[in-house]
This record gives sequence, structure tokens and C-alpha cells, in this order.
Amino acid sequence: MNIVQRFLNDYKKQFPRFHDAAKICAQQCETGLQQSGVRAIVTYRPKRPERLKDKVEERNTAQRYRSLEDIYTDIRDLAGVRIALYFPGDRGETDNFIRSRFEVETVRQSPSEPRPYQKYEKKFTGYSATHYYVRLDRKKLPENKRHCADTPIEIQVASVLMHAWAEVEHDLVYKAQYGNLSVDELAILDELNGLIIAGEIALERLQRALKARVSGSAKRFANPYQLAAFLYDAIRSGTQELKSEPVMGRTDILLNFLRLAKLDRPTKLRKYLTQLSPDTENIPVVEQLVDSILLGTPGLYSVYAKARLQTGISPGSSQRETEKPLTAIRKATGCFMSRWIPFEITIRELMHEQHLEHPRKIIIPTPSTLKKLKLFTGRTLAALESIRQLRNRLVHGMDIPQKEETLLEAARYLEQVLRRTRAGSSDRIRQIIDDAMMASPEDFYYFMP
Repeated sequence: MNIVQRFLNDYKKQFPRFHDAAKICAQQCETGLQQSGVRAIVTYRPKRPERLKDKVEERNTAQRYRSLEDIYTDIRDLAGVRIALYFPGDRGETDNFIRSRFEVETVRQSPSEPRPYQKYEKKFTGYSATHYYVRLDRKKLPENKRHCADTPIEIQVASVLMHAWAEVEHDLVYKAQYGNLSVDELAILDELNGLIIAGEIALERLQRALKARVSGSAKRFANPYQLAAFLYDAIRSGTQELKSEPVMGRTDILLNFLRLAKLDRPTKLRKYLTQLSPDTENIPVVEQLVDSILLGTPGLYSVYAKARLQTGISPGSSQRETEKPLTAIRKATGCFMSRWIPFEITIRELMHEQHLEHPRKIIIPTPSTLKKLKLFTGRTLAALESIRQLRNRLVHGMDIPQKEETLLEAARYLEQVLRRTRAGSSDRIRQIIDDAMMASPEDFYYFMP
């Protein structure tokens, strides 16, 4: 049995794994892009064994495979996912998503050299797409699917128009059952390619027009796509510091939050946009905007938690093992938030009292902010920064501690800091701390279902 047949027999056995890997990748792409406000059609396929024989034999003639591993390494699209973008202008956000979600091994612009037609000289560039060669993140897979993390996957990203043209060209030009096309037929395909390229330019113009209309409208955002378009345009036009495409985050959760908080209009959001940092790779736009709103209006914490629950994701949802630890974690979460929010309020008011706030930046109790108050030592600053990171993971649903004692210790530490701060503060700040500390932990149980 030659190497090609051995490979085909082995691939038939491995086929379910390639199918599962492609399916999981497509599901993650479809969900993630939708949450980021990117319109796309996502499809997937494992390459069928019966369609592989000619390709492998042709490559074997040129490369002389020595092992099955050589073939698996060479043919990298056995599991494939296709992302067909409605708007070509969303390539940047799609690139951000893929790089953040998957383990990207290589990226290739296809084709690096346009494939020539026989008998006809092309006028246009032909097929244009970005191919990502990735693997699934093992940590994001259920236990029974973690074997799929070892499977290489190709993700093709192009516009809906380009994908449609590429399918027609591939079937007509590169499949023997249609025979060799005439010069006129090849010219028609080339002409269609030119129309596709012009269509992509028109779609980019249409997207800019949609963004401009939404940005200037006083109407409510109709869906996460409109919200994402508004934020993207506002950020790109509002700062020269961005070196790459802004990373959005969960616009579906944000829109739900804005609706509940009655802030779901462009006119309501503009005052918060000036406070955003261009460093969206580390802190996505959605997280920055949520923090800006919550820090300005702490009473909306419960509204944000409700929005997360209604959208189907709650902080710590992956921790639902048994009811007993959930109850303990829920109580500890309420205790922690009942002390963190007064701490936020106190720092903001102290900064305001001492005229230390920046008019265009939200007051986040980072070490650099706290140093300006000259109230905390280096050890305290480090502890408070660790607690702030805990707050971020909890509020934005990234993860929560396995043990409730971590939250309770943080709550006790914050209470000590607040009492020490109160002792050396003005009557106004003392009253603010007293009022904020009146909140009961039960008021904050909403952060755990």
C-alpha cells in the first residue's frame, strides 16, 4: 500500500475529529463576531476523503512524502471555516477577534501571487482573502472535546461577494468536469472579478454612510451591529493614538445594559467616549465604556449585572458545580461588592475634593491614581491593585475565585482601608463613606445567580 492510500485510510478514521474541530471553531466564530457587532455568514467543512486523493497524489509527485505526518503537515485545510463578511471594512475587527480567541500559528494573504489563466491575460487581481491557520484554545473546550485542540484549522476571511465569485471561478476553471473554458468565458470571469472589487468598494462606502447616519441620530440603537458601528466610528475619529483596529468586546451585553439604563442613544453615550483609552487590546472598548458608566453612577452596578444575566452570561457561570459552594460564593460576592463600591465612591470624591481629577478621564483607583492622594503606602497600593483586578474579573465575567475566602478577605481589607481613610478626612468625605457603607451585602447578591 503506497503512502497516499495509507494517508486516506488514516484520514477516514480521523475524520470525526476534523469535523468536530471545524464545527466548534465555526460556532465560536459565529457567536464571537455577532457579540462584537460584526455581520458575517460563517460556514465550516472538513475536507471529504474522496476529494483528497487527486490533491495528495499531485503533491506527492512534487514533494515525495516520507510519512503520514508529512502529509498532515503539508495539507493544512483538512478542517476549514469560512467567514464571509457583509462589510469588507470589518476585516480589522475580525482579525482582532481571531487572534484573541484562537492560537494563531500563521496568517497568509491569498493568493500571494494571482493564479494566471491559460490563453487569457487577467486584468484584475482575482481571489482575495486572508487565511488564518489556527488551533482551538484548549482551556475554552469542554473536557470531551479537548482532543480537538490538537487539530489544525484554516479560517478563510473575505467578503460575501468575493467568496461567491471564488466558488464560481474554482468550479469552472479548476474542475475537469466543465472542460477547458474559452477565452471569452475566462474574460467574463475576469470582468465579474472587477465588478466584485468595485462592489467591495461600494460596500465600504455604504458602511461609512451607515455609521455616519447612526452617529448623527438621536434614535435608540436597534441592534448590537449599530452600536458597534457607532463606537468604532467614534473611536477612530476621536483619537490619533490608535495604532491598530479597536477591539470591541461584548456589544450584545453592552446594548442590553444601555437599554436598561436608558443610555442607548448616541447622544447619551458621547460624554463617555472622550474618557476611553486607545489601549483597547488590553481593555476592550466595551469594558472601558461599562467601567466609565459604573464609576460615574455606582447605582447602575445592579443594572449591569441584570443585563449580563439577561444576555445569558453571568459572572462565575462556569462555577455551577453544586448548590452549596454557589451559595457561599454568592454571599461572599455580595460582601465584596458592598465594600468595593464605597471604596470607588470615596476615591472619586477625594480626587474631586483635592482637584486631582482629569476632565476627560474616568477616575479608576489604579496605583498611579491613588499615589496622587498620598494616603497609601507601597504595600497598600499593591494590595489595592490586586483587589481592583479581582473586581474587574468579577464584574466583566472573566472568572471568580474558587474559594469564597478570597472575596471575604478582600472585603475585610477594603473595610479597614475605608475606616482609616475616614479617620483623616473632612466631614463631607466622612458622611459619604458612612452613607456608602450602609449598603447591605444582600443588595449585591445579583452578581451571582
